[in-house]
Amino acid sequence: MTTKTGKRFSINEYLSQQNHTGFIKKNASFYDIVERAKQFVKEEINNRIEQDNKQEDFVENMHRSAMGDKIARKSILVIIDDFLLKNAISEVEIPDYYSELNNAIFEEAYGWGPLGQWRNVLINSPKAQVIGKDIFIDKNGRYVKAPYSFQTIEKVYELTERLKNTDRKNKLDAIQHTELLTTTMDGIRVTISIPGRTIEPVITFRRQIVKTYDLSTQVKLNTIPQEAVLLLEILAKLPFSSIIGGPPECGKSTFLMTLLNGSEDLSRTGFIESSFEMYPRIHFPGEQIIHKQGTGKELETVVFPTLLREDIKRLVMAEIREDEAEIFASGMTRGITQVMGTIHESDPIDIPDILATISLRNKREGGNKYAEYLRFAKALHFSISMDAIDDPKHEKKVTGIQFYHVDEDTLDVSIWKVMDYDWEQDTWTYHHEIPNNIKRLANKKNRKEMVTLQKALEELSEKYPMKVEERRKTGYTFKVLRGSDY
Repeated sequence: MTTKTGKRFSINEYLSQQNHTGFIKKNASFYDIVERAKQFVKEEINNRIEQDNKQEDFVENMHRSAMGDKIARKSILVIIDDFLLKNAISEVEIPDYYSELNNAIFEEAYGWGPLGQWRNVLINSPKAQVIGKDIFIDKNGRYVKAPYSFQTIEKVYELTERLKNTDRKNKLDAIQHTELLTTTMDGIRVTISIPGRTIEPVITFRRQIVKTYDLSTQVKLNTIPQEAVLLLEILAKLPFSSIIGGPPECGKSTFLMTLLNGSEDLSRTGFIESSFEMYPRIHFPGEQIIHKQGTGKELETVVFPTLLREDIKRLVMAEIREDEAEIFASGMTRGITQVMGTIHESDPIDIPDILATISLRNKREGGNKYAEYLRFAKALHFSISMDAIDDPKHEKKVTGIQFYHVDEDTLDVSIWKVMDYDWEQDTWTYHHEIPNNIKRLANKKNRKEMVTLQKALEELSEKYPMKVEERRKTGYTFKVLRGSDY
C-alpha cells in the first residue's frame, strides 16, 4: 500500500512515530477479513459436526491451537485457506509483524496476535512480556520494546482468556484469582496478572531456547570450557547429591538437564516440578523417567513417598524451595543414589545455610539451626555455580565447581573448589584437592571414575592453577554458631 506521496506505508515507521498501538486505519480491511474468517471457520466446523454426527469440540480445538498444538493449528489454517480461496482474497495489506495472510488471520482470531512474532519467528529470544498493550522482547539478556503492540486492550484480555484455557482447572478473574501460572503445550511458561492485582494486564512468557542437552553444546555456547567436559561427565555419573546455584535466568535448568543427560543411564529417574515445564521424556524419549508435579506439603507426604514406592534410584528437583528442601536432605538416606536440583543462590558457601533456614521455616515444631545446617552440609556433596555476563556479549557461565566438607573433629563446614571462573581474564582455573569424605563415597562403587577425576584435576591445576585464596572457603563454624542464638 502506498500513501498519496507515493511512499510505501511502513507499520514499523508509523509505530515509532506514534508510539502507541499497532492498529492502522489504512489496514482496517484486514481486520474486517479476520472477522469474516472467524465466522466462516465457525460455520464450517458446525457443518462438519452435523454431517459427521460427531460431538467435535470446536472451543477445545481453538484452545489447543492457541496453546501450541500443531495439529489443531493446521486444521484451522486449512479452513482459513479455504475461506481465502472461495472469496478470492489474496492482495491484502497486513501488519509488518505478520509474514503471510493465513497466519495473520489465525494469530488475530485464535492465536497470540502480534506476540506470535516472538513465538514463531524470534525463536532465539527466551522471554517476552506484555504490559497493557505494549510488548517487550528479550534481546541478548535485555528487554527491548517492540515496534508493534496490541490493537486494543480488549485484544490483550482475549489472549489472557486463551491462555487460561490451557487447563480447565485454571482460574483467572478480577475478584479472587487475579494471578495465574500456566504452561503451553510447546513448553512456554506463562505468568499472568490482571487488574485487581495490577493497574493493567501483565503477561510474562519464558521458554528454554537450548533444545540439545549435552556438554558439547554448552562448550559451543561458552558456558564451560572444553577441558571441563571430562570433569562434568564423571561428576554426572557419580553417586553424589548436587545443586546448581545461581541467580534467575543464568541457565540453571538447562544445565540441570545437561547433567542429567550426562549420567548416560537415565533409568529409574524421578523428576519433580511445581508445574510441568521441562518435559524430560520429550527431550529424552523412551527413557525410564517418572515426571510428576506437586506443591506444598503434598510433595513430602504424597509425591515423594509414591516415587519411592515406584522404585526410583535418582531424584531430580527442577527447583528447590520450601518443601523440596526436606526431600533433598532425606533423599540419600531413603535408598536414592543420586539427588539433583537447582536453587536461587549465587554463593555456594551459603547453600547449606539457606536450605537449613528453609527447612526450619517449614517446621511447625521449630528446631536447632546449627543441627539443620550440619545436616544439609553433610547431605550436599558438590555444587555448580552459574551466572550470566553481558560484556562483551550476553553469555551464561559455569563459575565454579566445589565439594562440601564437614570436619569430623571440629564440625566446621568448608567448600573445596576444583574449578573457578576468573571474570577479569575470562578463563577458568582449577585445583586438585578433593575432600576425603567425597573420595570414600566414590570409592565404594566408582573407584575408577574417582581416580580419573583426580588425575584430570591434577593435570588441569598444573596447567591452569587456581588462586590460593579461591581454593577453600569456610562457612559457619561451631564456635561462631555456639555464640549465636542458634
